[in-house]
Amino acid sequence: GILFFLGQHYIDLYLVQNRKPLASNRRWLERKYRPQCNRLSNEQLERGICLIAEADGLIRRGNLSGKQALEQLVVRLLAETGK
Repeated sequence: GILFFLGQHYIDLYLVQNRKPLASNRRWLERKYRPQCNRLSNEQLERGICLIAEADGLIRRGNLSGKQALEQLVVRLLAETGK
């Protein structure tokens, strides 16, 4: 669901930031992602990817509901970016 798409977005941003190719069916997004990459450091993107994976694990193990994990993730992502 939402975590998958959010994770994919962060991975795409990370790839664009590091001048790595996106999947062939997603290359058209590179121009759109470039301004977003300029607002986040590599470290912030890496941390975001880890936080998303962590939230996914919490849901899969049944430690948190999807809603709780997503709320927690949003707060943590915002704290990471300082916005």
